[in-house]
Amino acid sequence: MVDTPFYREDWVVADEVRVASDLVEATLDVLRSLRGCRVGLADGELLPVPLWWAWESQLEIAWEPVDRLLWPLRRVKDAYELAMLRRAARVAAVGLQAASEAAVVGATEAEVCAAGVAAALKAGADFVRYLRVHSGPWSAWGSRWPQATARRLQPGDLVVLDIIGAVNGYAFDVLRTVAVGTPTDDHARLLEAVQAAVEVAIASARPGVVVRHLCERARSVLVDAGFPDAARFVGHGIGLETVEPPYLREDQEETLLAGEVLCVEPAVWRLGWGGASLEEEVVVGNPPEVITRTA
Repeated sequence: MVDTPFYREDWVVADEVRVASDLVEATLDVLRSLRGCRVGLADGELLPVPLWWAWESQLEIAWEPVDRLLWPLRRVKDAYELAMLRRAARVAAVGLQAASEAAVVGATEAEVCAAGVAAALKAGADFVRYLRVHSGPWSAWGSRWPQATARRLQPGDLVVLDIIGAVNGYAFDVLRTVAVGTPTDDHARLLEAVQAAVEVAIASARPGVVVRHLCERARSVLVDAGFPDAARFVGHGIGLETVEPPYLREDQEETLLAGEVLCVEPAVWRLGWGGASLEEEVVVGNPPEVITRTA
């Protein structure tokens, strides 16, 4: 009998790997040596409930949340990480370009999705978690599932294309809104306003800028253009996870740091009418560097 390998050695960066068929028992074996200790726990909200129950019932460990220590280290990217995020952004651009070209009258959302996912995978994506294709009155729908349907695109539809995935473990998250043919005057005004709001957000992505101020500046562009219902969530950080701190909301008083990578995505969503957003990945700096420009 030949054992089936459990992992690719060329993709592992850890100093030690332990293969086990029972994750609960395997982790208990490791943690029992720490009985009576205080142990830092990062990203505890991701723990499977059965795993936590086992730890709590069988271990005498004082768990301490350490996200406040971890995330400041994760926020600022080094040169290697920036290179990986730029590469991931290029792959996302390939997928979005293919999806945009497939978004023609009569095509289904599913066909547009399939074209974009295939192109991104061929370009080097580890995976595409989803390519959200929502069109017409559903373009304002923020739900991730279903990511695409059998609805056929109609002339004048707005189509939201939101691609999420990773390359070599580093995430990409880029969104485009395209029109099928000629958009209505109101939709054209919306697209222009979103573009202007994104440019303001990009210009504000500089070290020392308060997150709240970036959000207020971007949102004010949409409000002044006649869209008072513009979304108050303007974006987030990105790195090894798709969504990382900082969270770009108007209640955030923290300041931006040089070397952070942000996804800025001002948006307007009106159910039954349509919605639009434009999402760019930006390296915080003087000047800011946009790494996701697409045609």
